[in-house]
Amino acid sequence: MNSYHPKKNLPFRPIKNLDFPSEVQIQTHTVCNARCIMCPYPFVYKQISHGRMVPGLFRRLIDECAHYANAIKDLKLFLMNEPLMDPRLPDFIRYARERLPKVNIGFSTNGLLLEGQIANELLDSGINEIWINFNGNKKETYETIMKGLSFERVKRNIISFKKHIDQKKLKIRLFISTVETKTVLNEIKDSSPFWAQYGIDVVTTPLNNRGGNLQSEKLKILKKIKNHRICNRPFYKMYITYNGNVILCSSDWKRETIIGNVIKEGIYGVWHNKNQKQIREWLLKQNLDKLSLCRNCDYTAIYK
Repeated sequence: MNSYHPKKNLPFRPIKNLDFPSEVQIQTHTVCNARCIMCPYPFVYKQISHGRMVPGLFRRLIDECAHYANAIKDLKLFLMNEPLMDPRLPDFIRYARERLPKVNIGFSTNGLLLEGQIANELLDSGINEIWINFNGNKKETYETIMKGLSFERVKRNIISFKKHIDQKKLKIRLFISTVETKTVLNEIKDSSPFWAQYGIDVVTTPLNNRGGNLQSEKLKILKKIKNHRICNRPFYKMYITYNGNVILCSSDWKRETIIGNVIKEGIYGVWHNKNQKQIREWLLKQNLDKLSLCRNCDYTAIYK
């Protein structure tokens, strides 16, 4: 009998009016090397534009964040992509760390490329935390869910990287991130003790429908939106794509709601522009008819 029970009512950040986002998420490029079945990427990647953020824009964003260093708490260098496919990532992190010495810097990865030169460079880059998406404690389960990836290779990469962290006595936190799906549910209870022997915590989260962009509804444990809460994402976080466009949130896979562009307005300018203010007003009034992505999203249903 499975002793693991799915999470319910996860903590929900209180809504506050911030002068500058406390978390900024930057997409340095747009591609992924996997086709995970619980991710919208396989369904949308042919429908969207692709490219890489120019280094000048990246540095400009970090410099602006540095100007508001007391406001920003987290910098995430990934968005709807596999960040390790960008060989510039360690250099980007180094620049961000130099300009933002107290900010938490991290990214999420599938771990296939967490090896070789880029892994070695990451060790001394100034990164604080890395979340590795790892779904399944058995090869068959893992490779059924995380299509295109190798169970053994990724597992080996994670263990090796953690050993290097420990040998160098670095303060880099590693987490295994597992999404609760019907496919993986029976193996979650075995995953935590396995990774604990290497000093790595396993964090599980419910699968939400990504604003209605998820086409694998049969995987979901949470089936129904009972009540819409006011979504807190546009009140504390900004999502910047490779070309400077700011999208509504990480569930806006088709980039349907463009709030503004940081090349033209800067982070502060977009954060305070009329589009952002209108979106927050609609959310506060629960006027979701104006926000189809939010109307179809069950993200708020899994938080209390």
